[in-house]
Amino acid sequence: MSERSHLSNTARTLINNLNRNNIFPPPNNRSYHLLSRRLNGRTIRRKPHKGYDIFSHNVYHEARRIRITDMRVIKWVAYELWKSATSNDRELYMRLADHINRQ
Repeated sequence: MSERSHLSNTARTLINNLNRNNIFPPPNNRSYHLLSRRLNGRTIRRKPHKGYDIFSHNVYHEARRIRITDMRVIKWVAYELWKSATSNDRELYMRLADHINRQ
């Protein structure tokens, strides 16, 4: 089996088994405070988080739940899901990123 075929099969498996309810809307039970730009008042991250960063973080956790660890597949699936997401779904992630960046 070629590498490309393996990637597409794994991506198809991830897309088919992904629980979209764990991604849209952003779950409230995630430890988003770990993504904060500050730790004990000291800046630990230069760039602010974007909505897509948090979204792909959630896709990564969902992929791990179904035991898919290939980051190329996870990134590709996250990108495709983000493109197909509604503007309202994306807006929720952008608001969450703004909230995290203000912490």
